Formats: sequence, C-alpha cells, structure tokens
Amino acid sequence: MNNITKCLNESKVIVETLGQGKQSILIRPYETDVKEFLLYPNIRYSNNDSLNELEDNIEFYNKKTEIKYFAKVEETIERESFNPKANTLDLWSSIKETIDIEKEYLYIWLLRIYKLNEPILLSRTKEEPFSKVDKEVSLDNITPVISDSKFERIKKSFIYDE
Repeated sequence: MNNITKCLNESKVIVETLGQGKQSILIRPYETDVKEFLLYPNIRYSNNDSLNELEDNIEFYNKKTEIKYFAKVEETIERESFNPKANTLDLWSSIKETIDIEKEYLYIWLLRIYKLNEPILLSRTKEEPFSKVDKEVSLDNITPVISDSKFERIKKSFIYDE
C-alpha cells in the first residue's frame, strides 16, 4: 500500500484547473526535490477575509479541506533551457506577461495529475509551499485525469528536441 502526507499548498482555482486536466504545468522561481505530493487547495485564495484576520484565527490552520488530487513532477524545465515549440509560443508569451520574468531562474514543472479514489477531508501543517496533511492518504486506485496519449502530447510540446 502506497501512502503520502506531503502536500503542495496551491490556489484553489489552480488545483481545480489541474484536476480537470485543463492545465499540466506550474511555473515557479525555484526547482523542487519533491516529486510527488497531494494538491492542497489554499483557502487564502478562496476566502475574502483579510490575511491578518485569518492568521489570527487558530481555526484557519485547523480547518479541514477536501483533497481530491495527487501530482507527480514528470519534468522540471529551467527557463534558460525552455524553448517552446511553435504551438506553445502564444501560451509562453502570455505567461511571460503575467510572471516576473526578471527572476534569475524560472522553472516549469510538468505535472501528471491523478484523481484520488475518494476525496478526503484533511488539515495541514503551517502554510509553506510544501506542508504535510494530518493523516496518510492512500494512493491505491488513483486514476490519471488525462489519458497517457494526451499527456505525452503535452509533454512533447514543452520539451525541446535538440
């Protein structure tokens, strides 16, 4: 039985976009050694309360959130070595406009997303990019949210063939 407690805190909107197979990448100013994690929807992005009010409220950290997805980092592409193929140039132009591209390094995480057998309510440790959930989650019977062939097409569109 394969279990996991590591999670990535991410915007609820992005978690759902990944979980519905509409997106397969995350862009970060850092690389990661963590290659497998649950996707934990961050309530900060889905709650209209002020940040200070949330941090002052102990229930903020004890709140249970529905976890539905697991992710594997299949590839990490460093910005300097990232050379999108023609069909992704428009996407890359849009990304550059919305992200601080002045950072020395920028990494594209190509993710394979899986749906858990059943959603589970969990809380997590203090918010950082990576945290741990309060109980082990089984990875038995997880299913990819997109087909193998579609994922391979996405992967090929982001990996530069020299």
